[in-house]
Amino acid sequence: MIRIDISPEDLAIINRERFYHPQPHIMVRMHVLALHAKGENATRIAELLGLNRKTAQSCLHSYEKHGLDGIYRYEKHVPTSELEGFSELIEDELAKNPPKSLNEASANIEKLTGIKRSLTQVRKFLKKRKEIRCLKTGSIPCKADIVAQ
Repeated sequence: MIRIDISPEDLAIINRERFYHPQPHIMVRMHVLALHAKGENATRIAELLGLNRKTAQSCLHSYEKHGLDGIYRYEKHVPTSELEGFSELIEDELAKNPPKSLNEASANIEKLTGIKRSLTQVRKFLKKRKEIRCLKTGSIPCKADIVAQ
């Protein structure tokens, strides 16, 4: 069981912020600390707040290591593609030799970087680039009279 001493100054901030902080996830963390200050353990806190026990424990560990700054810190993991490191190289190559299809673009990217990605991932990567875009193609009717048009 983790036992953390919370200073009276921090407790006053916690009691105010658990109801009035604009970000809900910070309010939940403040509730965890307030219940811990009242003597509840992490398992009981998780049960009362409807959280996972590990979430309550990580909140307590964060306060133990960094104080209230650790509670206010919110680091969301944002995955990035391995292709991001090669984005300039890919953009330059595709600007010089525009691919005719997504399959061709995928093959060119694999040849340049050595990284093989599915067509969906290549499409997603290319859509983020302003310079590279898919062209919509249309068909000309087979019996079109060019002179009449």
